[in-house]
Amino acid sequence: MSDTDSARALADRAQIADLIHRYCRAVDRLDVPLGHSIWHDDAWADYGPDVYQGPGKGVIDRVCTQHQHALHGTRDHSLRFGPLWIRGAKAGRVRLRQYVRAMLP
Repeated sequence: MSDTDSARALADRAQIADLIHRYCRAVDRLDVPLGHSIWHDDAWADYGPDVYQGPGKGVIDRVCTQHQHALHGTRDHSLRFGPLWIRGAKAGRVRLRQYVRAMLP
């Protein structure tokens, strides 16, 4: 891998990590416009058939609505994710494990 490729891979990883952190901030603060900003207009979110499959921005609407009605108080994502592999000109799949701490009624 050339120095240019290495620098690009590092920049790509940083951008992906930034999007993940913005997602967490959006759902923690119920900030729908911020959550929508992480998705392209034609993006597709697949959280599995039992959770959500549909337009990316729609998952933000769903999660924020659920949190607003079900969770009272603090929402706090703690992220733990492994390496982000970049393959060719496009990023590979990002596998993410997240933990949410919330005050329930």
